[in-house]
Amino acid sequence: MAAALSTKCEVGPWSEWSTCSVTCGQGSRIRKREILSPKKSNSPTADDPCSGIKTMETISCSDLPNCQLTPDQAGPYGPVVDCKVSHWSDWSPCSVSCGRGLKQKNRRIIVSFVSDEMHFSTSDYKDSTQEGWNK
Repeated sequence: MAAALSTKCEVGPWSEWSTCSVTCGQGSRIRKREILSPKKSNSPTADDPCSGIKTMETISCSDLPNCQLTPDQAGPYGPVVDCKVSHWSDWSPCSVSCGRGLKQKNRRIIVSFVSDEMHFSTSDYKDSTQEGWNK
């Protein structure tokens, strides 16, 4: 059932929240809805009855466990003793100007570990995710 926000703007229901964007550390969940009426035009006007209507919401999902790298990710230096994950970057531009393309966002995983040869060392890993988009 669609919810009418004004006599001229009709929106569909919110989708379910997405799964978290990460499996550990701090990520986000999103949900979306569509504007049903009037259909969006390519050149919105000042009197657009749906201007300002949110069609996407984002919430944090920071209740996940801290990230732990597997031994093969830690390399020859020893066990991970500290792991910090940066925030996700903004989405990159779409890889194509027409048709189905990809957008990517990145984050850094900074890992500290201890070994017999070194008391403390830090490595910087890159993590990324991709999503398909239609243009």
